[in-house]
Amino acid sequence: MLEEQANGLVKQGIFAVLRLLKDKTMPIISNINQATTIKPPTTARQTVRELVEKGRDLKLSEVIQSKQHLTEVCYELKKQGIAFAIKRDSDGNRQLLYQKKDGDLVEKSIKTVLNKNLQKSRTLMDLLNRNKAISDKEAQKIKNKEKAREER
Repeated sequence: MLEEQANGLVKQGIFAVLRLLKDKTMPIISNINQATTIKPPTTARQTVRELVEKGRDLKLSEVIQSKQHLTEVCYELKKQGIAFAIKRDSDGNRQLLYQKKDGDLVEKSIKTVLNKNLQKSRTLMDLLNRNKAISDKEAQKIKNKEKAREER
């Protein structure tokens, strides 16, 4: 008896939720045609021409020489939703062109990427130095064993 009442209440609750969802989703479904015609604001990487047409005050970043650093910085800027373009010089150097209002975020993302890579290189150097120290200790042990054999 109680189980039947509980099942009835659960069914009523499920139907109520489904009715609410149906009422909420109908306006969304009817607006799908309108939403496809509206272009979302463009952020992330753009061409220089698009950025010049869109922006008023533009600024160039410092030269980024490493291609890996550039891709990591671009990834960070895309996550933050910042509009930027990559400008290449005749020398092959790359710079980021962005709006002045986003200057602090761009500089911060460049610094974080460079610091991340610097920490990675430091840890690699530490590992190499440790391996070198271990190999030096092992070589010293072998020399000591050979000397001990010769003395016998």
